Amino acid sequence: MSYAIIRNTKYKRENLKGIFRHNERRNKNYSNDNINKEKSYLNYFK
Repeated sequence: MSYAIIRNTKYKRENLKGIFRHNERRNKNYSNDNINKEKSYLNYFK
């Protein structure tokens, strides 16, 4: 059984750059110090 989660949210144009960086893991600093970006390749979707 497959399914999708869809979120419909209004964003302002000035927020889109930050949202994209967050989703693509391109941020330089995160509030969680336990994030190991070198292991990102282990993430997968079922």
